[in-house]
Amino acid sequence: MTDVPTFQELFTACRASALHLEMRDGYMRSDADFRAWRKGEYGAKEATDPTRPWLNLMREVTGRGVAVRRARIVSEPLSEYVRFEYIEAVWERATPHEEYRPV
Repeated sequence: MTDVPTFQELFTACRASALHLEMRDGYMRSDADFRAWRKGEYGAKEATDPTRPWLNLMREVTGRGVAVRRARIVSEPLSEYVRFEYIEAVWERATPHEEYRPV
């Protein structure tokens, strides 16, 4: 059996573009920011925060000129987590190379 590469390995190997497809109504529900938001205590972290490894990886990959797109299929009504991530937090977590276009 072969080893499955990690997201970091896959994105690091990209040369031109990558597409990240998300199909679940929630990821990382134990995330401290999500828990704080649920209690009404949310304060977004800077996109450069070292505790944000995904954002740091995306900054490194897009900094090399790789176009990264993310598509998410969501259920309606939106789950609590999707509302948090896309309505409350996503704009504050954007890196300079990201665009958000809800369709």
